Amino acid sequence: MAVLDAAAGQLALPQGVLGKKLAELWPHPGVSANLPAALQLVAAELPNFGWLAELLARPLFADCAVIVYNRSVIFELERLALTLSTCGHYQQAAALLQKVAVFSSRTLGPIHPATLTSHNHLAHQLGQLGRHAGAAELLEWVMASRQRVLGPDHPATLISGNDLANHLGWLGRHADALELHQRTATSIQRVLGPKHPATLTSGTNLAGLLGRLGRHDEALELLQRNLSSREQVLGLEHEDTLSSYSKLASQLSRMGRHAEAAELLCRVLDVEQRLLGPEHPETLSSNYNLAHELSELERNAEAAELYQKTLASMQRVLGPEHHTTLLCANNMAHELGQLGRHAEAAQLHQQTFAITQRVLGPEDLTTFISGYNLAYHWGHLGRHAEAAELHQQTRASMQQGAWA
Repeated sequence: MAVLDAAAGQLALPQGVLGKKLAELWPHPGVSANLPAALQLVAAELPNFGWLAELLARPLFADCAVIVYNRSVIFELERLALTLSTCGHYQQAAALLQKVAVFSSRTLGPIHPATLTSHNHLAHQLGQLGRHAGAAELLEWVMASRQRVLGPDHPATLISGNDLANHLGWLGRHADALELHQRTATSIQRVLGPKHPATLTSGTNLAGLLGRLGRHDEALELLQRNLSSREQVLGLEHEDTLSSYSKLASQLSRMGRHAEAAELLCRVLDVEQRLLGPEHPETLSSNYNLAHELSELERNAEAAELYQKTLASMQRVLGPEHHTTLLCANNMAHELGQLGRHAEAAQLHQQTFAITQRVLGPEDLTTFISGYNLAYHWGHLGRHAEAAELHQQTRASMQQGAWA
């Protein structure tokens, strides 16, 4: 235990948004005694974002017994992970939260409320990385455990249910997701009140699912009502309010109101670029959505340019195998085809198709889209035999896919 009491050096905060967020957590970072030694070890390496792999391999972290009995260290590490997530560093946040969940389970017990919260945070990070099946599996366990420990109407239990419903929706389990969304939204409003942030979040999530199910009028009304409440309760520039604007833009797009959606997304981007920075995942998501609206408005050259810029950033920030990166690559290739640049489009689709087959599997919808589009462009390039063979392959995958 001596390592926890050892004096640590001066804490050097990184620059940019992350440094500002860390300064908010620890107003006097120069006073090293205010932070546990283990946290000092983490924070000292933040300027170099290659810190995490090396750090987690160190004896302090490899030997869980060293810090397993220190709750303050676990709490500070969790706060650090959530700060990394807020700043868009999802991979680092997930890796750190996996350690936090282990430490908390061994220190406090596997179903202690704090341990369940750590696992809930971890599930959220898995979702941010596009790993919805893993997130859903973890949230099912968290929700069941919270029902036993805290009760079915405890706010934490209800929030877990709402989170689980989100991931069920992304996995195509729409009936299960809708039932759980409606049940948790009603309970959250009853327990916390109509204007509580958790109530507004549950309503926004339900609206998103209704929109994907084609119940557009219900979705639009609920989104507009929740957006108005979030503006009043949280302010115009709060992250949840910006999320509501983005989801409203998505719903307008589903209803064919692309000019309105594009205008709304431009307003969101102005705020996100100023508050979060140009390469924050939320900013990149808004750029991706705006490029889609430009495409729908037949502004193909602008859409292709924005997709290209966004794809390069996503590959750096999220990684080339992230689901959103792959969707962006597909859409960019589509725009190249619309501009008659079929050779470039085929090359990009071929790269994306290879990755989706390996990462997502041959029966995933994104894999099907990549293969179908690649065959289409091969046809335009005169490679008819290859195109016909690939069309046959993608049709067979479509028939076997759970989304078909």
